Amino acid sequence: MPPPADAQARQQALDTHHSFAVAAPAGSGKTGLLTQRILCLLAQATAPEEVLCMTFTRKAAGEMRARLIAALLAAQNNTSVDNDYEAQNRELALRVLARDRQQGWNLIAAPNRLRILTIDSFCRHLASQLAVDLGIGQLPEPSDNPQAAYRLAVQQVCAELENPGTTGSALETLLIHFDNDLPRLEGLLLSLLGRREQWLGVIFSPGNKRELLERALQGLIEETLQQAATHLSDRASDLAQLADYAA
Repeated sequence: MPPPADAQARQQALDTHHSFAVAAPAGSGKTGLLTQRILCLLAQATAPEEVLCMTFTRKAAGEMRARLIAALLAAQNNTSVDNDYEAQNRELALRVLARDRQQGWNLIAAPNRLRILTIDSFCRHLASQLAVDLGIGQLPEPSDNPQAAYRLAVQQVCAELENPGTTGSALETLLIHFDNDLPRLEGLLLSLLGRREQWLGVIFSPGNKRELLERALQGLIEETLQQAATHLSDRASDLAQLADYAA
């Protein structure tokens, strides 16, 4: 069987020293390629938790975990291979099994050590690490019905009408076009939140994403440093002595 026309590109995508964006139609082997790349990463990891795979759905996450464990089991049991893809899978899986034995992972018996998460699950994991800093107390569960969250967000935005500033001025302009019908404006904003995948790319164009993220990060850093300075101001002399001692 001749190799696929994009065999060279597929091989390049397994180079873990570089990042790749793979675009291809359904059924072309994207999931299989991702499986192989994860195997490549696992073969170099100190712990399986170092490798993160994110999917949109729980079904996709389950399928990816099943594919990886199936590849490891096939390599462990030395089952026959029928094509070049399976042969390459076997080679990569054997490397992972060798790493598994070396590090004592026991992945086949403990597949949950594979960090294959939906985007929502990953965000929840991050929030759980920062629960105290975020002041959220008990970690909320993802909701399949986000309308309540949308409504709260719209109410918070519309509350800016009471405050002078860019957001308040923009809302006042919108209200003029809505004949000062605030419920109608709120309804529009609610519907827009439910279809944000259609307009987020227009607002956050590729050209300014980095700038926006860096500006937000800079704001967080400055706020954190200011809070630290406030809390430590009474200990400034002690800290200066410690710094001199450390130097």
